[in-house]
Amino acid sequence: MKFIFMVVGILILVSQTNVVALTFGIAPERMTFEGIVGEEICREFSLIGDEELIFEGAVKWSEEETRRISDYKIESGEFGLEANYPRRIGNGTQMLCIIGNHEGKYYGALFYNIEGTNYGVGTWINLELTKKKSSFFSEEEELPLEIISKSNSQNLRMLFFNQIVATVSLGSLLVILIKKKLY
Repeated sequence: MKFIFMVVGILILVSQTNVVALTFGIAPERMTFEGIVGEEICREFSLIGDEELIFEGAVKWSEEETRRISDYKIESGEFGLEANYPRRIGNGTQMLCIIGNHEGKYYGALFYNIEGTNYGVGTWINLELTKKKSSFFSEEEELPLEIISKSNSQNLRMLFFNQIVATVSLGSLLVILIKKKLY
């Protein structure tokens, strides 16, 4: 008899429990930004979730690259960065844009929590800012004379070789055409 009451009690408890399954995620898992100090750099990301979900976002930074979420607690402004992204959104494709005032490598994370819960998703941010566009030589440096003379002598040899090949080919073509007309 006690067994029957226990089974009935368990069935009543199970039938009264509401089970809710949520589907949500973010892509890509890592966003890489490379650019110049003072210029805005933008990348797309996608929030994936049930239609009724609302996400609340935040960007946080760490002093080192790490996978511990608790290390990402520095606000953008503390590094001279400005992160522009939607703070409260539904699912879909969005943009994250970053502007930085200082040269360097920065490690961040873009987090989105489901509104009113502790459930969330995130993507890692790698940001590298340089002072100006990289080129082979900076404007202040002079191109070494040795490199110029070597490249010019190589170019002259190649030009001379190409002229010989073109002259021989043209001569052979003329000989063939003349022989065809004579016979």
